[in-house]
Amino acid sequence: MQRRRLFVVGVVTLCLACLVTACTKQDRAAADRAQRVDKLQAAYDAVAAVESATKAGVPYTDYAQRVPSASTTLMAYEAEDGEAREVASHLAEAVYIYQTAMRAWATKFDECEECAWRKFRNVHPEFAMEEAGADYAIPVLWNSAAAKMDAAREGLAAYKRR
Repeated sequence: MQRRRLFVVGVVTLCLACLVTACTKQDRAAADRAQRVDKLQAAYDAVAAVESATKAGVPYTDYAQRVPSASTTLMAYEAEDGEAREVASHLAEAVYIYQTAMRAWATKFDECEECAWRKFRNVHPEFAMEEAGADYAIPVLWNSAAAKMDAAREGLAAYKRR
């Protein structure tokens, strides 16, 4: 009788240990997932801060600080799966476009604005038309970046639901 009781206690203890281990693995997996989502959200938030600046009419100096900050934050982010890489790719494209807009905007502060714009056009021939200038290019670029941010926003929402 006592052997049977010890056997039952042993089996129950083993079952509890297995259950605790399984729960711990699930908890760890959930915590890892939450951490991955938080890191992706932080990268998104950094780039979204630039996007919000384009709508708020910030001065160039503020914009010129936000863009490198977003770039640095995004470069530090390491996507761990395909869905996160896709979101990060949209964010990287948006950052590149914001950097290009920053360079276009900077031409307005050059001693020879026309010379600076000509150099910009040489690198970005899509703005080589006669009537194009920084005042034309910046909103065009920001609209293009906004489309990338929309794609990143949708991808992030889907990533969080997964």
